[in-house]
Amino acid sequence: NKKCLIILPKLFDYNRSLNSNLIINPGNFLKKNIYPLIKMINNSVIKDDYLIKSHISQKKYVNILKKRFDNKVLENANFYNLTYNLSIHTYLGSAFLESLFYKIPSILVINEFNYNSFTVSQLRKLEKKQIVFSSILNAQNFINNNWNQIDKWWNNKTVQQSIQIFCNNYIYKNPNLYKQI
Repeated sequence: NKKCLIILPKLFDYNRSLNSNLIINPGNFLKKNIYPLIKMINNSVIKDDYLIKSHISQKKYVNILKKRFDNKVLENANFYNLTYNLSIHTYLGSAFLESLFYKIPSILVINEFNYNSFTVSQLRKLEKKQIVFSSILNAQNFINNNWNQIDKWWNNKTVQQSIQIFCNNYIYKNPNLYKQI
């Protein structure tokens, strides 16, 4: 039973993202990013075999999403405990980084690379390995071509090397954490 998990960012009425130049307007974000992404998924090989994971604090937007997508919206779910084939992230944030760290097959679909030049260069490297997409159409093509072999793509040596390089730049691994606490 293959499933896809779509992970949404926090959608406060106005929220600063990792990019301090960008302020997310949730209504516009849903209309311009999430609804087209879900339409793409419905038109892909995934069809309706997906779930939408919103942040635990997002009751207002969960209700909006439930009106449109009903039983596809997860509330208060720890996505590490779910079984799915692929996670699709809609923002560069903790959930995406944690997915990479825990080796969960994941892609990032973002319309713009509004980050510093180093981060953009790192995202472009992941884009070459089809981990990051700046186009919903490109993400759809990737999913349609790889849905039945996601593990083969994900476990490819060069894909894992690219992920490791990215993680080395953005994830701090502390082997002595328990001792320090």
